[in-house]
This record gives sequence, structure tokens and C-alpha cells, in this order.
Amino acid sequence: MTNAGSGSPNRLLYSLLGSAPPPPTGCSLPETYSGSLSGAGDYDYQPNGNYFYTSNSGTHRGCLTGPSGTDFDLYLWKWNGSSWVTVAQGIGSSSTEDVSYSGTAGYYVWRIESYSGSGSYTFKMQRP
Repeated sequence: MTNAGSGSPNRLLYSLLGSAPPPPTGCSLPETYSGSLSGAGDYDYQPNGNYFYTSNSGTHRGCLTGPSGTDFDLYLWKWNGSSWVTVAQGIGSSSTEDVSYSGTAGYYVWRIESYSGSGSYTFKMQRP
């Protein structure tokens, strides 16, 4: 199953199977990843635990959805030549975040972190 949207009769079944939740409404991005966080302070890097390089300037976008009742945050980091720095973040008080950043060529990585709660998440992204 690739999309169990909000109006879908499969949404309950999708949730009961323990799969990652569907992406935020209106988030239709080309790359989809999933993972799980064990509790507050746990984190993952995406895509697939790696950073990536883009030679293009343009918009990075990331959409995150975690389980209901959790607070998962989303950060976009860029390598500045000596360390990773946060260039964009979604740190609202829910498990759903949508982050956009207009950047230049370089190395980037998305960090997904649990502020509170645990469970599976879905992350979608778009590179410039």
C-alpha cells in the first residue's frame, strides 16, 4: 500500500498493521523513506542514514508524519566545510512537520528526532 489517505477506507487497516503513517495531507514528494524512533532523544538521518550532495541550487522540501500523540521534529543540515549546521527546521508540537529551504549546491542531510514519544514515521523529500 503506497497511500492510505485521510478519506481512505484502508486507513484504519493501514494503521492497525503497524506500518508507518501516511505522509502529511498535500505532501506529494518524489522520495519516500520510513523509520522508527524509540523515544525522546532518539533520531534518524535521511535519506537512508546518509547525507547527499546536490550540485543544483533550489528548494529542498521535507515532510514528516509520526504517530498521533508524539512530537517528532525535522531538521535540514548543511555541511559548511567543517561542521553540520541547521539551515531549516520544523519543531512544532506535533508529529507532523513540513519544511522548505532554498539553498545552494552542497552536502545536506535530514535529521528526524523525537522530542517526545516513539513509533514509526514516514518521511518524504524533494531535492533541488
